[in-house]
Amino acid sequence: TTVALDVTGIAAATMLFAASFFILPYKRKRAIEEFRAKTETLRADLRRSFESKSSEEIDRAVDNVRGALEPYTRFVRSERAKVEERSSILAKARERLMVLKREIESVLAA
Repeated sequence: TTVALDVTGIAAATMLFAASFFILPYKRKRAIEEFRAKTETLRADLRRSFESKSSEEIDRAVDNVRGALEPYTRFVRSERAKVEERSSILAKARERLMVLKREIESVLAA
């Protein structure tokens, strides 16, 4: 029986040795790979979330600026239309003035 216990003890020691040199490093390597994969997934999710939220905030800020500038934009458009209309009226008046000037010169020359 002591020989059987010695053989069993040696077999158990051999199994522990094998486990410590082959199985445990394999499990450790696998755990590290899983950790890296989960970390990369988490980074990708975090990056997507950050980009999404940043884009939403930028869009919101741009909308706020546009909303704040809208009254001024309307005013400028309105004033530009008035200036263009008055410029057109002035050009027509100059043209009419030149016609009248030529008529007066032709009457005086005759």
